[in-house]
Amino acid sequence: MATIREARISKGLTQFQLADIMKVTINQISAWERGINQPRLANVKKLCFILDLSIDNLDFPMSQEDVDILSLSLIHISEPTRLGMIS
Repeated sequence: MATIREARISKGLTQFQLADIMKVTINQISAWERGINQPRLANVKKLCFILDLSIDNLDFPMSQEDVDILSLSLIHISEPTRLGMIS
């Protein structure tokens, strides 16, 4: 499992770049990486796309219900849509 920080670094992104892509503040990225708070479900979905991770490979606490909901929603997104979300 990869932490948000590990996945971000492996993609060659800075916190600033990830925040810009996700349309959130750098403080939010920092707080997620340090475990101070958790991203909202919609942002988890974006993180998975941007960092090329499945929800199962992202290491931070989520309820099983949230994991199930997110996993189902990821199945129904096409590659062009996914790429549009991260560009």
